[in-house]
Formats: sequence, structure tokens, C-alpha cells
Amino acid sequence: MASGIRSESRKWTTLHPRIVSLTTYQKDSEIVTETDPRIAQLQQQQAIFTQIIKAQLEGRWANGADTAEGLLYALDPNMSGTLQLDLPITESEAESLPKE
Repeated sequence: MASGIRSESRKWTTLHPRIVSLTTYQKDSEIVTETDPRIAQLQQQQAIFTQIIKAQLEGRWANGADTAEGLLYALDPNMSGTLQLDLPITESEAESLPKE
């Protein structure tokens, strides 16, 4: 069992440099560091997820580009038209609903 743990940690150390890939080089007496395009894409996706959470907290759920629904479609255009949102309601709205 201990040998399995060791081999997994070795596997991580061999994969880790490929996951976080930075290229540093000198150009016109400046040092330039480029991020792997996959990291840049992940950063963009994380920014959209943060915007989705903000939209939800502000109650902007549907019908617009700057809503949770619109931002989810921006994240994955293949989802367009597939969401069936069950919008949250306030306590006062819930009191007026028919009892089951």
C-alpha cells in the first residue's frame, strides 16, 4: 500500500510541470513570461463562474446576457435553450402559492 502512495506522488510530480506551464524568454532586453493557453482559458472560465455567482446573489437569474442563465450560455454555447430554470421565490411569494 505504501508503494502505491509513492508511485502516485511520483506521477503527480511528473504531471505537475505540464499543468502549470510558463515560458520565460528574453526579447528586446525584456524578460517575457507567457502562460500556457490552457491556463489562460481556465482563468477566463473562473472569471465567468465568479460572475455567475455574483448574478445569483444579486437575484439576476434569467432573461439577459448579464444573468446566471446568460453567463452559463456564454460558458457553454451548446447549453443554449436547454436550461429550465426553477427561479427562487421570496417567503411572501411562497405564502400566496396554493398549498399541496
